[in-house]
Amino acid sequence: MSKYLLVYDIVTSVNKTSLFTTEGELIRCVEYPLTVNFLQDGWAEQSAESWWESTCSNTRAVLEGLDPSHVCAVSFTAQTMVCLCVDREGNPLRPAITWSDRRSGEIEDSLAGRYDALAIRNITGGRNKPENSLRKLAWIREKEPEIYAKTYKMLQCKDYLMLKMTGRFVTDYSDASCTGGFDIGKFDWSRELVEALGLDRAKLPEVFPSTHVVGGITPQAATETGLLAGTPVVLGGQDFACAAVGAGCVEEGQAYLSAGSSSWISMASGSPLKAEGFDNLAHAVPGLLCPLASVQELGTVFKWLKNRIFQYDPAFTGDTNVYTYKNIYPYTGMEELVRASEPGAGGMLYLPYLLGNTAGMADSFARGAYVGLRVEHTREDMLRAALEGITFHLNGLLEKVRQDTAIHAMRVVGNACTEAQWLQIMAGVFGMPLEHFSRPGTADSFGAAILAGVGIGLYSDFKQAHRFARWQTVSPDPALVRAYEKLFPLFRQSYQGLRGVFEQLSSFEA
Repeated sequence: MSKYLLVYDIVTSVNKTSLFTTEGELIRCVEYPLTVNFLQDGWAEQSAESWWESTCSNTRAVLEGLDPSHVCAVSFTAQTMVCLCVDREGNPLRPAITWSDRRSGEIEDSLAGRYDALAIRNITGGRNKPENSLRKLAWIREKEPEIYAKTYKMLQCKDYLMLKMTGRFVTDYSDASCTGGFDIGKFDWSRELVEALGLDRAKLPEVFPSTHVVGGITPQAATETGLLAGTPVVLGGQDFACAAVGAGCVEEGQAYLSAGSSSWISMASGSPLKAEGFDNLAHAVPGLLCPLASVQELGTVFKWLKNRIFQYDPAFTGDTNVYTYKNIYPYTGMEELVRASEPGAGGMLYLPYLLGNTAGMADSFARGAYVGLRVEHTREDMLRAALEGITFHLNGLLEKVRQDTAIHAMRVVGNACTEAQWLQIMAGVFGMPLEHFSRPGTADSFGAAILAGVGIGLYSDFKQAHRFARWQTVSPDPALVRAYEKLFPLFRQSYQGLRGVFEQLSSFEA
């Protein structure tokens, strides 16, 4: 008789619900699309009710024909840096402000006036930025005082679902560390930063480790979802931290790379990483930190390539007249196109900074560029140069990590696991073996399932990634390593040489 672990993975665009056996086999997975409302430039909101509606719908679909008493535990992983205000009964007082929302940059930053960047980093492990949840709550306090006055607790995405499941107002260390007001040295709210933001500490939820069993499914939640009342609910964590667990990055010095529409490099650490561009978030493994540098350029570069360079290529769109942002990555036919170009893309480099300032860079003027473009170059060369340029930037981040910690191998999760050519490029640029998934599923869902199992005592430790993922190794090709050892310094020189040009272009007027 199989026993199951039920996991919800909620990002801005979808609620993906996965049912695993306790041995790690993915039995069922269903998705429910979610909508983000972009009210104006830099503003993004989402209905918290849609999170719960999708959770109920997905649960009923996943459990169809199965005995709900076989579900051993439920857990969550979700988007972070969310701000949702609820009243004492748990009713949302306004739509949730999502992670990408930057509206708090419009108000006076009370933290910046009292603390420098280093002081804030020493407390929170990260940067003081508009996306932080407590900065968004400060915006609500100033711009919507009637909402703030009615707010009993500020919750994030998974915390609201936890409330609906168990009736408890709680969060975990990893989500709390993304709010801009959590002390990573004490693993508790920073009273001084919360007060400096003009906020009431009582409006913040209790904080627990990711493996904490919050409670059992309430009778009301059981009726709405089809789960059995009393089923244990384990807190879980934000997506970065859960992905670290799913990737087996659970001991100090282990590292992983998530590469897909966006990307990040992260590791497990017992102390904060000093490298520029890294935020030291709380790991889902109690007592550890999860230093992380996120790179959003990947999705943007892929969208630009598809819709500007490969716009009418049926190998990418399936239709010669399609112009769409759907199915951006992975591209159908990508392997063949990249393989058609030589390493180094025929002597061409690509600077992937379409969004300007990025992880590990203190340069708001950075721009994208092809360097060395000649008449002989093809679209295949442009695609390969883009992948190489993205990987060169990631290698710059990895070098910063290596200054503090020796890393000899890395695991790769995300859509890149399906692209053999890109994996070869990464192994060559990094000069180290890569391990990647050879089994369906995502690292963050795997991680949440492992947390659920540890939380209820099913698993004795966090080293359970082998249950959920099968790994294949890509060894670096010595010829590629030699080629990229020559090209990487040129990549850096290209960026440094163009910095002044980029700054002048930023204010150019005809």
